[in-house]
Amino acid sequence: MNKNIPFIRFNHLWKEQKVVTNIFWDSIVLKNDEFYKYLEDKIDVNTDLFKELTEKKFFKLTDKDYLKNAVTEYQKRNWINFIWPTLHIMVLTKWCNHQCKYCHAAADYRYTDDWLSMNEESAAKIIDIILSSPAKNLTIEFQWWEPLVNMKLIDFIVKDTEEKNKITKKNINYALVSNLTLVDDEILEKLFSYPNLSISTSLDWDRKTHDFNRLMIWKNNLVSSFDALKEKIYLIREWEEKKWKKILHWAMWVITRKTLNNYRELVDTYIELWFDNIFLKKLNWLWFAVKSKNTLGYSNEELVEFYKNYFNYLIELYWKGIKVKEWFLWIIMWKILNPEDTNFMDLRSPCGAWIWQIAYDYTWSIYTCDEWRMVDDDVFKIWDVNSSLEDLVQNEMVWAMMDASIVESLPCDICAYAPYCWVCPIESYQARWNIYTNQVFDGHCSFFMFLFDWVFTVLGDKNSLEHEFLNYQAEKL
Repeated sequence: MNKNIPFIRFNHLWKEQKVVTNIFWDSIVLKNDEFYKYLEDKIDVNTDLFKELTEKKFFKLTDKDYLKNAVTEYQKRNWINFIWPTLHIMVLTKWCNHQCKYCHAAADYRYTDDWLSMNEESAAKIIDIILSSPAKNLTIEFQWWEPLVNMKLIDFIVKDTEEKNKITKKNINYALVSNLTLVDDEILEKLFSYPNLSISTSLDWDRKTHDFNRLMIWKNNLVSSFDALKEKIYLIREWEEKKWKKILHWAMWVITRKTLNNYRELVDTYIELWFDNIFLKKLNWLWFAVKSKNTLGYSNEELVEFYKNYFNYLIELYWKGIKVKEWFLWIIMWKILNPEDTNFMDLRSPCGAWIWQIAYDYTWSIYTCDEWRMVDDDVFKIWDVNSSLEDLVQNEMVWAMMDASIVESLPCDICAYAPYCWVCPIESYQARWNIYTNQVFDGHCSFFMFLFDWVFTVLGDKNSLEHEFLNYQAEKL
C-alpha cells in the first residue's frame, strides 16, 4: 500500500474505471489498472498521470504542509458556511388560484381574510432583521402561495428596504416566484421599476399535462392554467423587449409521470418561450404532495431512464449547433471543476437551512427553511418577527439542522461523491419521522449516484462529444 496516499474515497464507474476524490474536493477518473498502480505507488513519475495526481493533491505532502493546505482549501471551498443567511423568503399570503397536485402546502383559493396575508407591520420588522445581517449580499424572495395577490405589500417591502438600505448599504436582489396569472400592465410597470428583480415561474408541458398538474380555479370556475401562463409569459417578453431589460429568467419544470415521455417537447418549449436555461425538479413527496403519489409518481428507474433520454436529446441539439444550458448540470460541473462551492440550496453540506436561507411566514413565524414552514406543528419554528438575528442564531433547531445535514457525519462519508452531494433532513423526516436517517436506502441517493456516475464517466472520456457538451455546461451562466 502506498503510504503517500492521503485520505481518499472512490466509486466504481461503468467502463472499468474508478472515480477518486480527496478532502480538497479534487477528483480524477482512473482506469482500473491505473487505480491499482496508484495504490501500489507504481505510477511512472515521468507521465502526465503522475503530474495530474500530484497537482490535485492525491499524494501526501509533509504532514505539516498537508494539514495547512487542508485548512486553507476547506475554507476556500466552503466559503458558503462562513457567511450569514443571504436568502430571505417572505411568504406574503396563503391565498392561491392554483391547486397544484404536487404542492407541498395547503393553499385555498377561497381564503379572503386579512389575517391570512402578511401585513406592513410584520413586513417592516422582517426587513429590519434582514438588514441587520452582516452578510453584504442579500436576496429577498416573494414566494408561496401566490405573492402577486399581495402586490401592494410587495411594493411596500421594496420601497421600505431601499429606503433603509441607504444606511446599511447592502447589495440587495429581489426574486419573485409566481404562477404569473395575475400579471397585467399595471403590475409589470411596478415590477420593471424595481432594482435587481428577477422572476421565476413553473411550467409543465404539454397543455393537458400542465392543466392536470397545476389546476387553476378562477372565479369558482376551472380554466386552463397553461393558456393563462403562456399568455402572461408572452406579455412579459413584450415588456422586456420594450424596456430592454430581462426579468423572467426561470420556468421550473416539475417532472411527473405524465412528462416522462415528453423530454423532447420539454426542451423545445423552453427554447420557444425564450428561456436561457432549463431548470428541472424531480418530485419531492413532502407534506400535502403525498396524496398525489399514485397519480403523478414514478419509480427511480423510470426517472433515471427519463434523464438518459433528456441528456441524449440535449447532446443531439448541441451536435446540431443548438446550445441549451441545463441548470443542474451546470451546478454539478461547477462543484467538480472549480475551487469554490456554489451557494445552491439543494447540493451542499450542511444543507442551506438557516445557514443560507430563512423563511418568514405570513403568521409572523420564522423557520430555518421554506419546507419546514409547512409542518402542521411548530416543532421546527425558530422564532418570530419580534426576535433579533442573534436570537435566531442561538436557536437549538438551527444547530440540529446543521448537524443532521453534514454528509461526513452520515454513512454517505464513504462515497466518492460526498464532496459534491447533499442530504435533506426534511426528506428524512417525511420518510421516517427522524431527521437523522441513512438516505443510502432512499431514491434520493440512487438518483444522485446515477447523475454523478454519468458525469464522471463522460469526464473520463475526453475525446467524446459528450465530454465537449459537459465542458459547455461548465461555462459560466
